[in-house]
Amino acid sequence: MEKKEVEKMKKLERLEKRVIYPNVQFYGAYKHNGQDIYLCNDVDEDYNEDGTQIVNKIAVESYIIKNVLYTNLKREYIIRGNQKVTEESKQSVEIKEDELLIYLKGQGFIIPEYKMVTIPDAIDLYNLIKGDETDDNSVRSEEENS
Repeated sequence: MEKKEVEKMKKLERLEKRVIYPNVQFYGAYKHNGQDIYLCNDVDEDYNEDGTQIVNKIAVESYIIKNVLYTNLKREYIIRGNQKVTEESKQSVEIKEDELLIYLKGQGFIIPEYKMVTIPDAIDLYNLIKGDETDDNSVRSEEENS
């Protein structure tokens, strides 16, 4: 296509606002207040299709003593040949007062990798991003089109 033909084409005047699809999964959260606390002692079990045998079991215990988060995990599962596998792990992580911890099924309480906000704060942020549909930031100028 020749340059003259391209110059005659209709120019893009407006860009639609888009963001990365939001994570809308909710997480149970605990903000550490400096006090020792027993956070959880949970057991999750998955059964085979006919419900007669446990094929996956995860026991997790989390607690905080003197600003250290302790997590004990025990996993039991069945592999091919009906062999039972058992894994056990212990973890300790130093935490600060006001540290936010989230609960993940099968992992217990962890320090989140990403910044977390409350639901009302998330709504406010998305309303801010949405903004006014006719604001100047969503319209490209002729200089940008050239």
